[in-house]
Amino acid sequence: MGHIEGSDRDQTTLFPEALDGHVSQENPVRSIDAFVESLDLEELGFTLAIANR
Repeated sequence: MGHIEGSDRDQTTLFPEALDGHVSQENPVRSIDAFVESLDLEELGFTLAIANR
């Protein structure tokens, strides 16, 4: 008998695959996200906030 692959249908998850799918397009948090994304964090002194690429 081989290994069973795939998701267990009885398995519950703590978080959805992507939270973005649960936030409506009209939600104010999207404007906050856009504002934060527009900031130059390195210029503001947040050197540890820059992701390694």
